[in-house]
Amino acid sequence: MKTIVKYWLGWLIAFLLRIRGRAYPFAPGTTLIVAPHADDETLGCGGLIAAKARRGDPVQVVFVSDSAGSPEDHPAPGLAGQRRAESLAALAVLGVPAASIHFVDAPDGRLNRLTATEFTRVKGALAALIGQIAPQEIFLPYLGEGSTEHDATVHLARAALATTGQKPLVWEYTVWAWWDPRRLSGQLLRSRENFHLVLGPDRALKRTALDCHASQMVPLPATGEPALPAVVAALCSGPVEFYFNRQP
Repeated sequence: MKTIVKYWLGWLIAFLLRIRGRAYPFAPGTTLIVAPHADDETLGCGGLIAAKARRGDPVQVVFVSDSAGSPEDHPAPGLAGQRRAESLAALAVLGVPAASIHFVDAPDGRLNRLTATEFTRVKGALAALIGQIAPQEIFLPYLGEGSTEHDATVHLARAALATTGQKPLVWEYTVWAWWDPRRLSGQLLRSRENFHLVLGPDRALKRTALDCHASQMVPLPATGEPALPAVVAALCSGPVEFYFNRQP
């Protein structure tokens, strides 16, 4: 699909999702954002995080991978530390203190191919965090949005949650689905699952936070394009964020 078509289709899907959904209902209590990589938290939930922080609602963020893999899935020296620093800076812009940010450090690039030992460690670390934080809401990536890493994060988080006995409200947020907006078209038929948040002034905060993820904006030598595709950055930086509460 050509990039210009992705833009137009993305804006159309976003418009229709807003019509075919309801406003996100803010509720008191702690929110946990589960991000596969540094920058997913800002792209998918940056406006939500800023709005909750401004309201005084506690927000905790956990990064599942170490974010050390380059876009070609080869480890890049020093990238893990750089992306950790970028995520701390971005979340500071959004109002989340460093003490509320957690790193599981699973190997980037193979979250869907963890060894049994790695899977047990990561699931255990997530379960321990969920048990400690006791969130009222958990936000996960949109299952089936086109990233094996994001899908693996959903499965890890749900497996961890199942061991805790807790029953938070589980939401899904979009990032890579905007690379091919057709992946969201099915949600138009499930309007009761669809919720949105109009960002208002928090949109500018979200953009400032996204700028903190500088390593994702630098052109890659192989392609000359940034690691974060422009169409994904643009559609994630729109005036509305979308979250889905899947129904059984």
